[in-house]
Amino acid sequence: MAIQRTLSGNPEAFRAIVEAYQKRLYQFCLIRLGDPEAASDATQEILIRAYKSLGTFKIGRNFRAWIFSIAFHHLYSGWKRKKRDAEKLQRSYYPEEVERTNPEENLLSSETLRELRGALSKLKEDQATVLYLHYFEGLSVADIAASLNLGEENVKTRLFRGRKKLRELLSPL
Repeated sequence: MAIQRTLSGNPEAFRAIVEAYQKRLYQFCLIRLGDPEAASDATQEILIRAYKSLGTFKIGRNFRAWIFSIAFHHLYSGWKRKKRDAEKLQRSYYPEEVERTNPEENLLSSETLRELRGALSKLKEDQATVLYLHYFEGLSVADIAASLNLGEENVKTRLFRGRKKLRELLSPL
């Protein structure tokens, strides 16, 4: 197993992990960020964090859930920082008109999958994350709950509300 070989001192073994997860992590980042270059950068940062944190992974647990937990926390902290910086800038230039926008709503769609990804980008962060992890990554409710430090009922509620909102976004007018 690549994880055990990497932990045993063979950093080249991590290449197998990168090959297995890089594309999936990139798609996750692209949905959340809406910018291919930013998604690529974020993917690389997440993989570096995963490599540095590999010692904290408990063998026998779900690795996919673990690595997507790193991805979620990386993107969430970056999103919060950008939002806070944008609000400061907005207040300093236009203190009377603080407008809150979500840059994730700019994803264009033309095919069904792109439409779905675009709709996901318009959902609340918590709903989009659990929907992506459940449907695109195939994680169970229990794995998602463990990854995001949530209760299983909370994950189920977010899935339910997210699916409902997706139906509204994707239904023909």
